[in-house]
Amino acid sequence: VFAPMNYSFAFWEGDDVVLEDESIYNYLQVKEDERRIALSTNVAFGVQSIKVKDGGMTGMYYDYDYVNGRRSDVISSAIFSLLYAEAVSPKDAASIVDQGLKALEFAHGIAACENKPYDFVYQWSYPNGWAPLHFLAIKGLDNYGYKEEASRIASKYVDMVVRNFESTHNLWEKYNVVEGNINVSNEYDMPTMMGWTAGTYVTALNYLKQSER
Repeated sequence: VFAPMNYSFAFWEGDDVVLEDESIYNYLQVKEDERRIALSTNVAFGVQSIKVKDGGMTGMYYDYDYVNGRRSDVISSAIFSLLYAEAVSPKDAASIVDQGLKALEFAHGIAACENKPYDFVYQWSYPNGWAPLHFLAIKGLDNYGYKEEASRIASKYVDMVVRNFESTHNLWEKYNVVEGNINVSNEYDMPTMMGWTAGTYVTALNYLKQSER
């Protein structure tokens, strides 16, 4: 996330707000004007993703460094926030699902970012998979009718959490979705038993049970 910390929320401002919502993790806001669509959450007190409407469209949403005026070329799981909030058209959703899953889905779940050479160690990146991103992916995919994909992601997450609990006797903050273990990139010593892991596990398990009916 490139947003500077100015300690002011990006919500409830102006007449161009097209959606405001609250997930179990974040406040979400989508603003649209004639030039751009911007996604904001309260994660970093600012704008996380911007889609500019003029030429050069890829059909994908990216983070935007508005301090330096440049768009990231990294696909991140932040795109599933747009599906969760039902903030894009079915056409845009189809493009997000197609490109996003190709870049972010691995054997054991959804990575925070696609696999690219990076010059730094950042834990909200490949190969780490985080609970809130899986929650947003499952719910977002389901919102647009991609129930098979949502069930597949839910199943991968449930299996990964169970398998690691059986081997370590703990729930974990994040997991390696390529290897299916806790061999993750860290910026600090990873803590055990995070509430969002348990919450997303229950959500994913319930989703699978409902899908079987």
